[in-house]
Amino acid sequence: MVDTLLISLEVRTIKIKRNFSAILVVIILMSLVSVNYPTIASSTKESNINLNFRGVELRDAFRAIANIADMNIITDSSVKGTVTVDLKGLSYLEAINLLVKTNGLDYRIVGNTVLIGNSKNLKENFDQKETKVFKLYHSEPKEVKAGLELVVDSNSIKVDERTKSIMVFAYPDEIERIGKLIKDLDEAKKQVIIEARIEDINRDKLKSMGIDWSFAAKQSSTGSNITWDSISPDVENVLEVGDVAMDYTSVLRMLHQDGDSTTLAKPHISTIDGKEAMINIGQEVPIVKKNNEDEVEFEFRNVGTILRIKPRVDNNNKVLLELKPEVSSVADWEAGYPILDTKKLETNVIIESGNTIAIGGLISDKQIESLSKVPLLGDVPLLGQLFRNREVTNEKRELVIFITPRIVDNSKESKVSNDIDKKTFKYLVKRSDTLWNIGKAFNISFAKIMNYNNIESPKMLELGQILKIPVPANRYYVVAKNDDLRSLAKRYNVGVDDIKRINNLETLEGKAGESIVLPVAVK
Repeated sequence: MVDTLLISLEVRTIKIKRNFSAILVVIILMSLVSVNYPTIASSTKESNINLNFRGVELRDAFRAIANIADMNIITDSSVKGTVTVDLKGLSYLEAINLLVKTNGLDYRIVGNTVLIGNSKNLKENFDQKETKVFKLYHSEPKEVKAGLELVVDSNSIKVDERTKSIMVFAYPDEIERIGKLIKDLDEAKKQVIIEARIEDINRDKLKSMGIDWSFAAKQSSTGSNITWDSISPDVENVLEVGDVAMDYTSVLRMLHQDGDSTTLAKPHISTIDGKEAMINIGQEVPIVKKNNEDEVEFEFRNVGTILRIKPRVDNNNKVLLELKPEVSSVADWEAGYPILDTKKLETNVIIESGNTIAIGGLISDKQIESLSKVPLLGDVPLLGQLFRNREVTNEKRELVIFITPRIVDNSKESKVSNDIDKKTFKYLVKRSDTLWNIGKAFNISFAKIMNYNNIESPKMLELGQILKIPVPANRYYVVAKNDDLRSLAKRYNVGVDDIKRINNLETLEGKAGESIVLPVAVK
């Protein structure tokens, strides 16, 4: 009994076509040896062979293996071409499998016969379709079906909304692949808490403080600009406008104290990853419409502030927010019915959980009527008008929406301390300087500058005053011999004027070896 059959078959580079004499000689010699040939079932484990093919027709290679293994092989018209390969220490089926896969073919085993050919043809003629039900635990069946239809024939997928499941009718190998896709699509979705704060702010006051929340975005209607930006703050309740972080709650606190800001609403809503949430602050008003038969109909529309938010959570604790803010008001009345003025915006922004973005620039004019009078005399009927003065002033107001997403299952809130390894830089206050634009120049929160210098109000800033700026150590740059301001600014994508202003210099000549401060980290 021979436990392992070792056969070395070498066919030199010759044109075999229909003449199999070389192979037959080997087979005849083999027949003289008393060997029990293994069946297909056992050949996968027991018999190892060594095969060397050189420019042999692929069909002939399969026939050679079939003759050695005492099995039947049937090939279809898709089996063609030549093969040059060395196969050592493999079972018969392992050898067949390698030849099949490397030539883009497939095979099936029926009894003691191996069928080799095109994968699609074999599947349609010899495979049986099966039905399998996949229970969904986190996603909606229709959503999963829509995702599957991108890569799977829609006719093989059915939805059962009642049991919240997906039924698949396909071949076994396809069912296995579809099952993996369903598992990926049915992952547990993270919950997101959306915190919003809507403020009506005196814009003139913001300007006097050097703060501008109007960036550079466009909206769908004429008038004021609705804008946005993303942030990467280093403390909680921090907003970044452009590249500058700021403690917006401190600003709002100061504005509230002076009566220059009013909180319209502070709603909190909860949603899940990929589901849109809506904040609606306002009222419904009837709008007149005419149908196709010229009949008057009424449609109720929401008037006020509407904010639609769809969060999408990634694996790095960041949230992509799809924002659709809408602000509407009654602009006029016609025949007793309101005419609405609506401003809309659609935009996307990426932000870390727990951080805040602002949508600003919704500017409006507000008329304020004030009355001043002489005590007692101003209250005298008729004559009192001579001692009273009515004055109507226009005040610009800005509606600013602050949005903070928080991932519920996030164990670590994104709080990064940038106070480590910082150096104090002394800055000389110049004319027209404000804490806001100083912080912007250094790319540091103006609230940090206030805290670092024990400043209680942004107004407490004097010409010639020395401010201590907590500059991170990685912002210091050692000037090289051939450095100039223009090339340095271009290298770090900052403004030449910013470098000049921060360091109180006009040129880098003679500064080789000295340290200067840049608005960004030195590479």
